Amino acid sequence: MSSSASVGETNEGEMTDSKTGTSIDDLLGPKRDTQADLEIGEVFEILKNERRRMVIEYLKNQEDGSATLDVVAEHIAAIENDVDVSQISSSQRKRVYIGLYQCHLPKMDEYGVVDYEKSRGTIELRDISQFDRYLDTETEPASDGQTELAVAIGVSAIVLIGLTGIGPLAAVPSVVWTVIALSALLGLAIYERQ
Repeated sequence: MSSSASVGETNEGEMTDSKTGTSIDDLLGPKRDTQADLEIGEVFEILKNERRRMVIEYLKNQEDGSATLDVVAEHIAAIENDVDVSQISSSQRKRVYIGLYQCHLPKMDEYGVVDYEKSRGTIELRDISQFDRYLDTETEPASDGQTELAVAIGVSAIVLIGLTGIGPLAAVPSVVWTVIALSALLGLAIYERQ
């Protein structure tokens, strides 16, 4: 005895079982309306994969927060292979496309991070404010060294004046000046390493 289920399509293009009216998406499990209810472990589960972070960053940089799977796959493949989008091979593109299609985008959709329409190949970023504190999108501008140079010159001038015995700084013993100079140099070294 065999049972056959017929699958139909709704007006929105969603696949359903015509006998039960159950959508294929319902069978896959509950989809979250928003990711506001994500636990910290779920946030890190999404962000632990570099490709998922790249999808989020790419969509954040789009005016409407959306793109097609083809375009996102090409963008990520170009980054991963350190080439321009026009220089990626079909195998490089396909490797990223399959990973996004089968694994990453469905997971991001399930967690409510993106709206992923698999049949249309469209991805739309949802509100990800919960992720902002974990995404390092802004980098601090590199120091040009002028502040450190000014501090070093200032400390050196004070130590020199104190050691030469000019003015009220002459009352400070030279051992104290040595400690001040070494402390300043150590402080600058620690500051530079950060």
